[in-house]
Amino acid sequence: MAGSLRHLATYQKALLAARSSPRLSTVLPANFTAIRTSTSINKDNEAFAKVHDHSTHFKIERYWAAGMLPILPASYFIHGPVMDAVLTVAITLHVHWGIQGVMADYGRPYVIGDAAAKAGKISVYILTGLLLAGLLHFNTNDVGLTRAFELKEKPIEESEPRQRGLFTVVPTTKNDEIPHCSHGPDFFACAVYRSDEAKCNFHTEVDENNKKIEKPEPEEPAPKKPRIVREIVKKDVPWDYGCIPKKLKKIPKEDTLLYCRVCNDVFANKHACICEPVKRSILRTPTRLLQPLDSQAGEAQYFFSDESLGVVLSAIDEAKVDGVLCIGAPRVIETLKIAKTEHQLFLLDYDRRHAHFFPSTQFAQYSMLVDHFFDPKSEEKLVNFFKNSGKVLIVVDPPFGAFIDPLMKSLEKIKHRFLGSRPPNSTGSFHSIIILPIYVGKHVIRNDKSFWMSDYRVTYDNHKVFSKPSKSIVRLFTDLPAKCFDLSDVEGYRFCDMCETYVTEKNQHCFKCMACTSLAGQYNHCDRCKRCVKVSYKHCRQCFEHFLSRLLLMEEKEDEIAGLRQTACFAIGLATLALSTIIIILPLLFNQAQDVQSKLEHELQFCTVQTHDLWDELAKVEEVTGQKSRLKRQYAVGYPTDNYVSGGHRSLVNNFNSGNTAEQVPSPPVSQNYETEAYISAATASVSSKN
Repeated sequence: MAGSLRHLATYQKALLAARSSPRLSTVLPANFTAIRTSTSINKDNEAFAKVHDHSTHFKIERYWAAGMLPILPASYFIHGPVMDAVLTVAITLHVHWGIQGVMADYGRPYVIGDAAAKAGKISVYILTGLLLAGLLHFNTNDVGLTRAFELKEKPIEESEPRQRGLFTVVPTTKNDEIPHCSHGPDFFACAVYRSDEAKCNFHTEVDENNKKIEKPEPEEPAPKKPRIVREIVKKDVPWDYGCIPKKLKKIPKEDTLLYCRVCNDVFANKHACICEPVKRSILRTPTRLLQPLDSQAGEAQYFFSDESLGVVLSAIDEAKVDGVLCIGAPRVIETLKIAKTEHQLFLLDYDRRHAHFFPSTQFAQYSMLVDHFFDPKSEEKLVNFFKNSGKVLIVVDPPFGAFIDPLMKSLEKIKHRFLGSRPPNSTGSFHSIIILPIYVGKHVIRNDKSFWMSDYRVTYDNHKVFSKPSKSIVRLFTDLPAKCFDLSDVEGYRFCDMCETYVTEKNQHCFKCMACTSLAGQYNHCDRCKRCVKVSYKHCRQCFEHFLSRLLLMEEKEDEIAGLRQTACFAIGLATLALSTIIIILPLLFNQAQDVQSKLEHELQFCTVQTHDLWDELAKVEEVTGQKSRLKRQYAVGYPTDNYVSGGHRSLVNNFNSGNTAEQVPSPPVSQNYETEAYISAATASVSSKN
């Protein structure tokens, strides 16, 4: 119905335009005859009729190809599933339209046959489906299209476990001559300031051929230690173990007690250096009096918070040990000493200032990575401590950047000293608590299967990040039973009945692994690897494992780089969207407008010509029939009846020529649909035959 109304409206507009347009008979020369209709020579050829014009198809394909231009450079900067999907759709459509255009041009039915043409069309869709499936599989189970661009620009390194700092532990014997610097024996470099040559420039090399350590040149004078605010440690001074507690016994309580940070000592009433008054109680906790060392290159000191200290002390009580050895955890020792417990106590620390607060039977300056005692007599004092302790618990708080291999070897040597100090046929136990970040502590579990990791988040008072439990990645690695760590009074933890230990509230139990595996966020269980991994990890079919301890191929970049990339991606996305709109949408709209304009012009010209011919027919009908009514003339020419002659409608001209003068024109029905181009009256033919 809509099409019929459009034709009727067009017809009425053409009639109005014909009144002011020149007649066809006045335009054409006298010897020319207007051709009313024309048909193609291939009109009856069905195969030819099925072949449509695909010039528009090629235009759209070219516009789409031009629109892909900004997508390709954007893929180098924008990485993610959304960009992978956009690139997949663009490539699939581009390839599909290209192959389809070739088949439509060279695979026509009347050229290669109907069967081959159908097979060609089907093969195009099959190839497109395979391409789409392959790209989706690559995006889902592999790195994805956008990450492939990055990996192409930045080749993947070998996925072998990296050697941190390229350091290794050289096996030595007692007879080997090991090079020394002022900070202790070395493994390729200074054991304390291995990464800061400004503090200690000592380094030595190993002869790869002879497997011997080259003897270094005489060491230059030791560099100055890092300055501490209002505090300087003098050199070449006696150890003076426990000198401060000894003086406190001699100084009367009514005198003003002064503490000198330069001398690291206490004085009564006055002293030559600048001092500050202190209370006797604060001298019992050196970690709250001394300024922490802040050299990140080798001597950074961080002390446990009260909550973490309480968890460690509770574990010591539950372990039922009689000897506590702390390496780098002075706050634990001083707290136990204040509590006056029955435990035997000993502190091994690199900070020499603690020697003035502890006797020689409880302190030794020690370098944990190379198992070095700076005071030769201290090792003997440690052995005596082991002799008086049947069950020993060692609490180790190493630097965050410490190497695990030399640390574990030092702990093994300490354990051998403990076992060597035991009398024959005596029983004893040796347990450990090592405080390490998650990414470092996993090496401890690999070296010793008896260790396990507690979910408790260790916090420090003077650390900017690790002072909050939600941001701390430091955990307790121990071989003590899980029942020793009671976190019922600590907020954010729950008891897992399956694991029989306390875990964080967000840690979910995996019934396949039979453990709570959600250490840092949500984890999924991989049936192939038979363990839980992070959600972002993808299974590698070539390696048949997740690179949990390696640099993962699918692991996202650091948050800082990701933030910069998101900003750049947002700007590029806006530019890409604007450019795509200009390249794709505007040409399509312009092309569509041109097509509509061309069709309207063609239709108007056709209607004008038809109108001219119609007026000529009406004039001849008026001359033959003598009818003056315009309405009757329209019915005589174009009104349809139920009688057909040679495929055309019978008119009054036929009735008049046959001698039938009766009125046979019925009243026109309401809303009669007229198809004027389909009704060519026979009146002109009748008039021409009479002439």
